[in-house]
Amino acid sequence: MDTDFDNAFVVHCDGDRQMRFVNRKGVYVLEQLGANVEPGAKETSAMYRQLSNVNKQPQFELSSKQNGYAGLGMTAKMATVRKNKEGFTPRQVKAAMEGRSAMHILNAPSTKSLKYAIRSGLIKNCPITEEAINHAEAIFGPDASTLKGKSTRPTPKKTYVDFFSPPEELYQHDRSITVCIDHMEIKNAKFLTCIDTTVRYRSCIPVQNLKT
Repeated sequence: MDTDFDNAFVVHCDGDRQMRFVNRKGVYVLEQLGANVEPGAKETSAMYRQLSNVNKQPQFELSSKQNGYAGLGMTAKMATVRKNKEGFTPRQVKAAMEGRSAMHILNAPSTKSLKYAIRSGLIKNCPITEEAINHAEAIFGPDASTLKGKSTRPTPKKTYVDFFSPPEELYQHDRSITVCIDHMEIKNAKFLTCIDTTVRYRSCIPVQNLKT
């Protein structure tokens, strides 16, 4: 990377492929080359964040984009997203892509907060509707960046220890049993395991060391 020559850096990949990242308003974004690039791909929030003045009320100009959220357009090549698009008109799909793009422009708020802002008129000149937000959720699923940044680990279920008494029939027919005992280690944690040769009941308990 030589910023005196070009304000960009190149990533060399396998197969002699190169990925060139150029500076766009202070953010390095992947430069798309070739005929397969969708129109407007370099201008969507999936490729780079639009820098806005925080003192101004948010204002959208999404109607000029031809394909809306290009990042989702690339994801739409997946079979699951293509299947989810079934039942929606092209206009509804485009509105859903613009709705997901608007979510990223606003720094990825929750779906509930975004719909509240639209419903309350907090965003000036906003062409996004609550219906478009709902369609984006149905087509593309939950937003990945929102899940990674705001989700927490769910509380695991409580573990219950249950003890039972062997049935009396075992004592009547098998008064003497043979137990096979061995020790094992899992990531430096020591355990004592055993199994009998009659009913093949296996048990395992942790131990401090293998000498006791």
